[in-house]
Amino acid sequence: EKSTSTTVKATTGSTAKRPAPFQATKDQIIALQKALTGAKLYAGATDGERSEALKDSIKKYQQANELKVTGTINAATIEKMGIPLTDKQKEQVAAQAAYDAAKTPKE
Repeated sequence: EKSTSTTVKATTGSTAKRPAPFQATKDQIIALQKALTGAKLYAGATDGERSEALKDSIKKYQQANELKVTGTINAATIEKMGIPLTDKQKEQVAAQAAYDAAKTPKE
């Protein structure tokens, strides 16, 4: 009889596998565009498409809200705007946090 459960061992150091990058959904991008438009930081289309204008607006928002200024649509920025994350995204965020913790040298 084959067991379906798997044992996951915690790894530390450089052996930790980098999790998949955060991917916003089209609906989240539209909500983000609307929020930035409402904040007078974005004047482009609310079409769910990424653009240079959107990237610049995100940077302004991140700077104004003391977030890491990347210009990318990331979990911290979306959450700060009050846009809910999907369950899969929450898993990605947790995986990234675990990866970052494993990479940080212990003192």
